Amino acid sequence: MLELAQNGHPLASFSYSKELYHNLRNGRFGFLKKPEQKQLFELCHEYLQYAASKGVSSAFFYLGMIYLEGIFVKIDADKAVDFYIRGAAKNNAFCFFELSRLHREGEIVERDSYLEALYLRRSAEEGFVMA
Repeated sequence: MLELAQNGHPLASFSYSKELYHNLRNGRFGFLKKPEQKQLFELCHEYLQYAASKGVSSAFFYLGMIYLEGIFVKIDADKAVDFYIRGAAKNNAFCFFELSRLHREGEIVERDSYLEALYLRRSAEEGFVMA
């Protein structure tokens, strides 16, 4: 997978970075020192950015998560929302769902029941069963 990602395959870049992110997020690289973990994160971030630039809509969801959770980056809710909006523009169900949740909670974006319902419906239409 890494070899395909290194050779510029967008879906491989996304798949590799998604797994790497989950492992970093869940502490599976706890045996590594923080600078080494940070290096892995930077690789993960680079591959997600590349996948997003090539139209892989799910990459926007993970980029949004990165900035919302602040794992190895400073929390930046505006960047997170921007990534979710960009993913939703590509009909990504998870991005629609996150936008719905954010509008329901009203902490990061203005509470808006209309947008909450609209994004939730779009998430369901795109196949996200939880919606």
